[in-house]
Amino acid sequence: DHEVLGQKVLPGAAYVEMASFGGSFLGGGEGFSEVRHVNWLNPLVVGSVPVEVQLRFRVLESQGCLSFEVVTEEGGQTRLH
Repeated sequence: DHEVLGQKVLPGAAYVEMASFGGSFLGGGEGFSEVRHVNWLNPLVVGSVPVEVQLRFRVLESQGCLSFEVVTEEGGQTRLH
């Protein structure tokens, strides 16, 4: 279990692993060659109630890379992690 301030949260490595898998899927089997500039904005708290997690990708053609965001929605509010 990964805890921050007494709350169970999704470890940072899980975000990178999800992004790597998603990038590999979008890239036809080729994964990321490197991961840069990762910012964790809000912890994803893991509780007893299931939470739907969305992984959003954007192609940044000018930079030759993908950008990703981890997002949840609760009560009509979108939260960026």
